[in-house]
Amino acid sequence: MNEITLTLGQACMLIIVFFVILLLIYLITLAKNLLPSVKALARVMENVETITESAARSTEKAETVVSDVTDITTSVVHTIKKQTTVLGQVSSIVSAMRVLAELFSREGEQQDAASNDPSCGSEASQKPKEPSQQ
Repeated sequence: MNEITLTLGQACMLIIVFFVILLLIYLITLAKNLLPSVKALARVMENVETITESAARSTEKAETVVSDVTDITTSVVHTIKKQTTVLGQVSSIVSAMRVLAELFSREGEQQDAASNDPSCGSEASQKPKEPSQQ
């Protein structure tokens, strides 16, 4: 029979070749299982990009809304301040008219009392005397 002689170096080479072939089989299996994961990850990244863009647009809209609300609030505050000053002015005018009305009513009451009082004399005596001409 034919004898096959292996040296120690050849045996090590055969073991290394066997492990390299085994490693290639594991790498092929890993790549086969990894491809669907990579595709799913690509879809997730696209969704993340879409969501990020949507969030950015929503944030810009929210900033616009907040800015508009701030402007409206400022406008309302200014309007209220103006109305308060207008109301204050109207209130002052009404108060002044009330004081004038009370003043005229008191003056009228005093004239009525003076005309009814006999001790005051006639109206001619109430007129100031004219200075005599020299």
